[in-house]
Amino acid sequence: SNHFDQVMATATPLDVMATAPSSLELLAQAQRAVRDEVGSLLAAVAALSEEKAALQLALDAAADRQRRAESDRDEARATGQALQARVASATEEAASLRSKLSQREGALSVLRSEAALEREG
Repeated sequence: SNHFDQVMATATPLDVMATAPSSLELLAQAQRAVRDEVGSLLAAVAALSEEKAALQLALDAAADRQRRAESDRDEARATGQALQARVASATEEAASLRSKLSQREGALSVLRSEAALEREG
């Protein structure tokens, strides 16, 4: 078997204590493990912080797009209302012109009748 087993087979308690890690070594190992763990946690916190910043940027950009879309919608609504008003106004104007035209046609028809009567008479 290996050397360690041979030593342990013939070792006195004092020898065993001499080969076992000291409590100071164990403490140093524990401190290293804690330092590594803290380092890992700090790295995770930094990564989360970056992710949060990226999400905030995306959120701000989405809010800007929403505001622009709402502004565009309001502008389109106002434009639509203005166009409706112009259509209504043009429709009124057309109706008024048709009315004037029919009055003129009536007057013209009267004049034609009078002219025909004068020619006959």
